[in-house]
Amino acid sequence: MQVDHIILISGDSDFVPAAKLARREGIDFILDPLWASIKPNLHEHIDGLRSNWKKLPAVSSQTEEAQEH
Repeated sequence: MQVDHIILISGDSDFVPAAKLARREGIDFILDPLWASIKPNLHEHIDGLRSNWKKLPAVSSQTEEAQEH
């Protein structure tokens, strides 16, 4: 085996087949969705869920408009 762990930085449920395959091969599949919610079918096929990045505060539309001008 070449790797023991895979850390995916995404929350896209298109990665369910990859997670399933990795786990069948005995590889720990860890997901970091960058604080986004993930679908239950992806959550079912991972070994761990972590968000190691700081959660950014929500930006209001007024702040975005001020930055554009």
